[in-house]
Amino acid sequence: MFLIPFIHRTNSNLHYIYVFLNQGKLFINEEDIDEFLEVNGIYSTKKVMDGKFCYIDVDTEKTEVSSFYTYNECDDFECWRCFTIFEDDSLHTNDTAPDFIKSVLKKIIQL
Repeated sequence: MFLIPFIHRTNSNLHYIYVFLNQGKLFINEEDIDEFLEVNGIYSTKKVMDGKFCYIDVDTEKTEVSSFYTYNECDDFECWRCFTIFEDDSLHTNDTAPDFIKSVLKKIIQL
């Protein structure tokens, strides 16, 4: 099962989506979702199963997001990586954006 912990914020016509990824570019592959969340101190407001993916809407009130690495700080470990999508559906990322992420981000916006 691929876990997609995410934080989705909007501002005007922009969607900022933070995804918790392994090395900033790989989905986290774990079978025990609740154990993964507990061990990492991640709390969820909602979990949505979709095929081999589990989308986890992170509760930012309970989860100490600042205690995790961001992709800009370190891409060797699990870290939060921000992606920006404009209302016109165009994805704005830097050159290192993984190709697989666009469909995942679209799904998050729909949740």
